[in-house]
Amino acid sequence: MRRLFRASAFCAALLPCLVVAQTTSPAQGALPIQASVINACRILSVDGLVFGVAYNPVSNPVGSSAVHEGQIHLICTAGTTGFIGADSGAHAPSGMSDACTSPIRRLMGHGNPLGYTLTFQSGGVDTTWGCDAAHAPGFAAMSVHTPISVGTKATIPGGQDVPPGDYADAVMISITF
Repeated sequence: MRRLFRASAFCAALLPCLVVAQTTSPAQGALPIQASVINACRILSVDGLVFGVAYNPVSNPVGSSAVHEGQIHLICTAGTTGFIGADSGAHAPSGMSDACTSPIRRLMGHGNPLGYTLTFQSGGVDTTWGCDAAHAPGFAAMSVHTPISVGTKATIPGGQDVPPGDYADAVMISITF
């Protein structure tokens, strides 16, 4: 009997503690929830700069050019800032020291180069497109739901003496943020 009494006294001593801990209903506590949002960008689309009319060295004399315009569309996390760089292309001459500031770009066909320029449009001005922040279009993303569009222009200067055939190049676009 004495053992039973001790056990009851022990339970009786604990009971007020448990009751005190549960005196309010409902019992509440904070559940921490956290998330980290990163700066991120994605290119949605790039209009290929395909000259719709074939380049004609005879009808495009020195001083005239063949021109084609396009767009690059991307999205980024709201508040992300950066620039969109363009390399010199797959057929740029090797050893160019000014590849970011004044890239020499060439279409290549049958071992023959056909020079062209690549520009971006900013405030109505065509600017030679390079690979660093000083020579590339900048951006500031407002919302992931609002795509950023950059106008592009490729120009083949007239007067180039090249044989007939198909000419191509590939320029890598990089988003730095």
